[in-house]
Amino acid sequence: MLEDLAEVDRFEAGFALNVPGGEALSGPAQVRLFKSNLAVLPNASQAFQWRLADIERLEFDAHSYEIVLERDGQQLRLNRVGKYTERAQTRLRQAYDGLRAEAAQALHTMLPFLNATQLRAVAERMPEGHSAPVGELAIIDPRIPQTLTANAVDKTLRPYYDELLRRSRSDLLYAGFKVIRSDDESLRRALEEDVASRADLGGEAAQGDLRVDGRNAVHEEGAVPLVLQWFFFPLVVQGGSALRNVVAWEACTGSGRATYFLRLLDAAEAPALQDVGGAPSAVKRGVDRITRVLGLLNFRRRPIYLPDDELQGNASFHRYAIASRRIAELRWVRGAFLGRALHSSFDAWRAQVEAILQSARD
Repeated sequence: MLEDLAEVDRFEAGFALNVPGGEALSGPAQVRLFKSNLAVLPNASQAFQWRLADIERLEFDAHSYEIVLERDGQQLRLNRVGKYTERAQTRLRQAYDGLRAEAAQALHTMLPFLNATQLRAVAERMPEGHSAPVGELAIIDPRIPQTLTANAVDKTLRPYYDELLRRSRSDLLYAGFKVIRSDDESLRRALEEDVASRADLGGEAAQGDLRVDGRNAVHEEGAVPLVLQWFFFPLVVQGGSALRNVVAWEACTGSGRATYFLRLLDAAEAPALQDVGGAPSAVKRGVDRITRVLGLLNFRRRPIYLPDDELQGNASFHRYAIASRRIAELRWVRGAFLGRALHSSFDAWRAQVEAILQSARD
């Protein structure tokens, strides 16, 4: 799933992965470092990857001579690297620090009025590749919601954004961002998917006409980071305020766009959305899960929306088919996918939205 990214380094190592409530894994593996991801390919178990943006702690344990990484209660220890230990930890630290600095610069560009303390608070609440409640960001500074919208939503997208806001609980709106890096060919392709879809329906954008905020998506090293921004809209029953078990995801970067509709929760969990006190945490669980899978896919859409026969039968999508079989969370999101409405025109988009929501059974 990472073959589109430029590889920084690779080395042979031992690994030990501890996941709360899960099976502990360990053994020899090949470790591959990319600018934004770390992949571990064990000799005797399923390969896995960690996004560097998700890592909360990165240290070298001199006593055990191990590189220690932690995220969301999980711990990954890399050992038996031998003479490459210093190089491995240096390269990993450089990639990790560089990514955090680039994300901080992107946030500063998006929200230039924040002071250093506020910027750190936003970075903690909305790290790159994660989604955060816009209402909580407003507590840090009340100008943040309006500025995020102004940055991401141009006059072409505004009717779609306003309609989704009208159909949703605005107090439960989520937002997030990801830096588009110069080597990030897979994200460029993911953005182009919507461009191509729009062109197929007679839109103005054509394949390859991918631009971000009026500039080319692939940027020069040292330039101001360009970002993919998105919003999650938890939808309500038409004419009421009761939450549906449906969320709309709108990515707001690129010439071509589409709105993706997914279930927030499994049917067994869905009643929590009707609990006044529990609804916010229920929405958070669903949004976090979907965002986590999007991050795992580097925000590719096709592994989520392609039908099974095309995913399994088209050799171009063979790796997606393998991933959908092996990664439980990807299978869940594919099952939660309800449809996408393409931005060919506002009237056509709204008709698609109505059809998707009518076919969804909460």
